[in-house]
Amino acid sequence: MRSSEKVRVATLKNSPLWMRQPVDDAVTAGLTDSLKRFGQLVPLITHKSGLILDGHRRARALKLLGEEFADCVVLDEMPSDSDLLGIQFEVDFQRTNLSAMERSNLLAKRQALLGCSVSDLAKQSGIGQPLATKLLSYQKLSPAIQQMLHEGQCCMERAYIIAQEPDHSRQLELAKDALTMSREALRRRKNQPAISEPRAAVARFALAGGTSITVQAKEMTLGDAIAALVLATKELRKGESQGLDISTQQRVMRDRAKVTHA
Repeated sequence: MRSSEKVRVATLKNSPLWMRQPVDDAVTAGLTDSLKRFGQLVPLITHKSGLILDGHRRARALKLLGEEFADCVVLDEMPSDSDLLGIQFEVDFQRTNLSAMERSNLLAKRQALLGCSVSDLAKQSGIGQPLATKLLSYQKLSPAIQQMLHEGQCCMERAYIIAQEPDHSRQLELAKDALTMSREALRRRKNQPAISEPRAAVARFALAGGTSITVQAKEMTLGDAIAALVLATKELRKGESQGLDISTQQRVMRDRAKVTHA
C-alpha cells in the first residue's frame, strides 16, 4: 500500500547507502533555487518509518530552505529494487511539466534496466506502443535537436521524422527545414539523397578581440561543431547561474564527459 502525504522534513532519514555518496553542492544549489521559484514539483518516495528511498537531494534542499513539510509518496512496506524503480518511473513520468525529451530519457532508462521489448515496455508503463516507439526514437537525435525538443522548439511529430535519419549533420539540416515545412514535405526531404559535406577533426573559429574557439572530435561537419557549441554554451550558462568559476566549470564538464563515455 502507498499514499500521498505531507511529511515533516525533520522526521525524514537518509538511507545509509546514500549517506556514503559524495554531496554535489552545485546540484543542491540548483535544486534549492528551483524549489524557491517553483515549489516542490516531484514528491519524495519514503517508507512509513521516515526513511527516504528516493529524493535525498530534494530533501536536503528542503531542509536548507527551512521548509517544514515535504510532499511524499509513503510506502507501507520496503519495496524490492525493481518495485522501487517502477514507482520512481510512475512518479516522474506522470509529471505534467515534463518535456517530450525528458519522457524519452525516462522511458529509455527504464527499458535499459528492464531489458524488455518496446511492446512489453509500453504495457508495463501504461502507454500505447506507438507512443513508446516515438519517445524512444528521440534517443537517436543529435544533442542539439534533443535540446530543441526539450525546449519546445521542435514538435514531437517532426522530431520523430528527423530521428529516422541516422546522420546527425543531416538531422540538423532537416531541423532547419522543419521550421517552414509541413510534416509530409519534411518526410520527402528526408528521403532525398544527402549531399556530402566536408569534415574535419579540429576546427578553430577566430572571433573579434583576439579570441578563438576550438572544437575537436574524431570527425565532424560544421553542423556537428555548431551542435557541440550549443551544448557547451548551455553547460557554461548553467555553471554561471550556479556561481561556478572558470576553473571549476572546466573540471565539472571534464568529469561529466568521463562518466558519459565510461
